Amino acid sequence: MKNIKRLLLIALMTVVTVSAFTQQYAPESDFEVTKLSDGKSIEITKYVGTAGQRGQTTRTVNIPPSIQGLSVTSIGNGAFQRRLFTSVIIPDSVTSIGKGAFEGCIRLASITLPVNASFVTIEEATFYDCTELTSITIPNSVTEIKGGYDVYGRIGRGAFTKCTSLASITIPNSITSIGEYAFSDCTSLTSVTIPNSVKSIGNGAFDGCTRLGIVIFQGVIVADKLGSNNNRGSFMSPFLGDLRDKYLAGGIGTYFTYLFVNNSSVWTKQ
Repeated sequence: MKNIKRLLLIALMTVVTVSAFTQQYAPESDFEVTKLSDGKSIEITKYVGTAGQRGQTTRTVNIPPSIQGLSVTSIGNGAFQRRLFTSVIIPDSVTSIGKGAFEGCIRLASITLPVNASFVTIEEATFYDCTELTSITIPNSVTEIKGGYDVYGRIGRGAFTKCTSLASITIPNSITSIGEYAFSDCTSLTSVTIPNSVKSIGNGAFDGCTRLGIVIFQGVIVADKLGSNNNRGSFMSPFLGDLRDKYLAGGIGTYFTYLFVNNSSVWTKQ
């Protein structure tokens, strides 16, 4: 009898343990969707759930890999913008994320992008004004971080513009292009490494990053791919101060500054 009770207890504990680690996806009713032309997949067009709202205990949105029996492959333009959840998990099934998808999610502190991602771009304004986002790891599939205009045609809304709590960013060696204003006004960003895969950085890409004191260049970027004319017709550097000129003169290496005064910042190569 004791052995039977012991076996029943072990079985019960196993069930509880498995249940505790079972992934809980957000209910399908939390999403408005559109079937895509292939007939096998769908795009999330709008999040209508309540995660993070007052009185709700759920603050995480775990996007299911399938809805209505179809694979979730796309997150549409502005689909989650201005919501109040604190974290979001995106499944491996997602192959594209639209412009401004998480724009204005001011409480979003953590985002888990697919480990086996297949999408190659992070679009304009994807995480614009996510002021609580502290860090993000960009998948190795991504080759371009876009910037410039958002879905409404407004300039200065890069993929991570105004992520004011973003203290660290891992740019993988797959990235070849960092768009204009991509990380502008990320006022907590203190250092960044530009891998040797990057061949162009748009104007204002790190403008307003007033705490950025260390930039490591691991590769060569030619002058005409390092900043461009802005919308007013005048040239704009990707960085504050004289870093662009110092890099073009000094090449690959580590540059630092202790003077965080916008375009007066003076940079030195180590």
